Amino acid sequence: MNSTKWYQTFFDGLATLSWQRAVPASLTEAEVDFILQHTALPPDSRILDVPCGFGRHTLALSERGYRVTGVDLSETYILTLSGEIAARNLPVTLIHGDALRTDLGGPYDAVVCMGNSFGYAPYVVMRRFVRRLAAVTKSGGWFVLNTGVLAETLLPHLKTEAAYETGDITMHVRNEYRPLESVLQSELTFVQGDKTEVKTAFHYVFTLAEVTRLLRGAGFDLRAAYGGPDGKPYALGDYAYLLAQRR
Repeated sequence: MNSTKWYQTFFDGLATLSWQRAVPASLTEAEVDFILQHTALPPDSRILDVPCGFGRHTLALSERGYRVTGVDLSETYILTLSGEIAARNLPVTLIHGDALRTDLGGPYDAVVCMGNSFGYAPYVVMRRFVRRLAAVTKSGGWFVLNTGVLAETLLPHLKTEAAYETGDITMHVRNEYRPLESVLQSELTFVQGDKTEVKTAFHYVFTLAEVTRLLRGAGFDLRAAYGGPDGKPYALGDYAYLLAQRR
């Protein structure tokens, strides 16, 4: 498997269903509160959600009166989200494609990148990604980045094996961290009744200082680092919520 393009085929089947079930609605609401509190964006502002996944932030932000564009490479996610948007009659724009190549529209008052998608690819690719986001963000606009795979977040608690249940799906995880490459390789086995699917994921692990330099090089300045949507200061081992502003 190509470790730099694994995400192009990962998000379908039990993997997508398991992840959708794993995130409680209360966390999404808390994260949207965090985004709006720290950016102070008025309703009707334009927000880009990339990658939007199954749309938990896209939907919640739209329901609060923001003009949201969601971008994702997964056809499964986009089709599912399209149906949800239609059912709720929300004015959301969806773009099915690779954020590294697809026209992202804009300009936007804020860009959000939530979950663990930051780090799906090596540094040079993530640099291109952030520069593309900067290009569609207004001067003074915001970039809100949430990740659990910063080095300072991931490594203190990393387990070689773990198992999680989401309803009738069990996910078994085997992790291997390769320090010479700063890459986490995870083999995930999803089991639902007599159905089994095996997926491999790769996360390229950056320090907070590396991410700060990457943001700065693209035209963003890091304004704050938090350890949760409650706004507590970031500390070793915390899930990271980073707030950066476009110059």
